[in-house]
Amino acid sequence: MVEVIFKCSDNERITVEEEVIAHSTNVRKALQGVGEGVESFQYDLPDVTSSTLKKVLEYCEYHRYDPLPEENNSNSEDLKTVAKPSEWDRSFFRELNRDMLFQVILAAHTPALAIRPLVARACRMIAEVIRNMKTPQEIRDYLGIENDLTPEEEEQIRLENEWISDPPNPRRLK
Repeated sequence: MVEVIFKCSDNERITVEEEVIAHSTNVRKALQGVGEGVESFQYDLPDVTSSTLKKVLEYCEYHRYDPLPEENNSNSEDLKTVAKPSEWDRSFFRELNRDMLFQVILAAHTPALAIRPLVARACRMIAEVIRNMKTPQEIRDYLGIENDLTPEEEEQIRLENEWISDPPNPRRLK
């Protein structure tokens, strides 16, 4: 079994067993090119900090025995099935602060790692959080988006879309 040594952007090196990181499509491909008898393989991650990689690897360690995603399979139905988070996943993502959650998604989505199941589950968790928010301002705050609309523009949008929040009038339906 080959040990993978990740060199992070903060120059820290983190070593894991090959099967822990097997859900990374590109690491798996790189390891296929390694010759027999090689005991370790260094993999540079210039855009990922060690603290972020540790969280990614914690996720990978838990899911190390899950079936691997099929190569070149971009079928959205398969991804939806994979994306259904378990209780462990929910707990894992809830424990991360917003910034770390976004860093984990970015790291897992980088071409260097490409861990699609992690990205899919994390994005689904974010969608669930947003779905439970009541106002656009709550969503902006959560996502760290500055409101660039003037009060007049916001009022115009509310007027154009008031049908969305109005309860249906049974008399109008007849």
